[in-house]
Amino acid sequence: MVFQGFKTEDTPKHLRVIDANARDTLYHIWLRNFRENLERISVGSIEQQKIFGNRTALIVGAGPSLKKQYNILQYGRGIPDGIEIFCADRVFKTLRNLRCPITYIVTVDADDKIAEYYEEPASEILYPSSILPVTCSPKVRPQGWERWYIPSIDPQTDKILQLMTDLPIIQSYGNVGATCCALAEYLGYKEIVLVGMDLAYDIDTPYEQMDWYNKLKEAGGEEMAKKAHKIIEHKVWKTKCISDPLMDAYRLSFYQFLSQTKCKVISSVEGGSIEHPRLEYKRLEEILDK
Repeated sequence: MVFQGFKTEDTPKHLRVIDANARDTLYHIWLRNFRENLERISVGSIEQQKIFGNRTALIVGAGPSLKKQYNILQYGRGIPDGIEIFCADRVFKTLRNLRCPITYIVTVDADDKIAEYYEEPASEILYPSSILPVTCSPKVRPQGWERWYIPSIDPQTDKILQLMTDLPIIQSYGNVGATCCALAEYLGYKEIVLVGMDLAYDIDTPYEQMDWYNKLKEAGGEEMAKKAHKIIEHKVWKTKCISDPLMDAYRLSFYQFLSQTKCKVISSVEGGSIEHPRLEYKRLEEILDK
């Protein structure tokens, strides 16, 4: 879960409620999906993808700032050997349309809608390996290799799933971008570069298009709903974005990863909400030119 391993006092109460509600709502879906996926899981573990050497993982999230990087990602312009792309499932089709060379497409969600992200016809471009949680929807049927992992739920459930599959347990931190980072570290990458990982909405996004606004408006009225959405001005990129309670939860959880990782992590997001002492900030062009 998002805040597994946190000290209780380190997590605001309303974010603990979000975590608990997600577990109560989804736990039976995770176990049902696991049961249906069990036969498929035997085809391959992410353990088989471990690397050696000083390679860089370029994590591509689906945040609104990603469009700033399209010209670099198209056809893999300027992306040298030794930099390999981990692609969030929701942005897979965008990168395919850009003819961007992807090493892995990663999923963490259990929802059936995720299958739509993998609906891609075969082409002359090599289909990337798919890294899937054992709890993902059985409707997710990617082309190419499937590699599996256990998304950490709680110690007891994790242990049972591992005994049944012999797969590694990976902390998901609640969202696919952060999961990509955790997977990259596990696989042996020494450097992680972030693009499109905003954990926030574009500043011009109407409230009605934000996931939590209508829920909060229905529960407590428009004024309360708007107060729960805050404007964040990034001190490095000098950009503005909007965060809601769910994005706050994801960001706090990702900071846990940053505080614990041994990887060098560089933000090339050029926007969004992520700021942390462990981050370096460089434009993607600077990294690719080194």
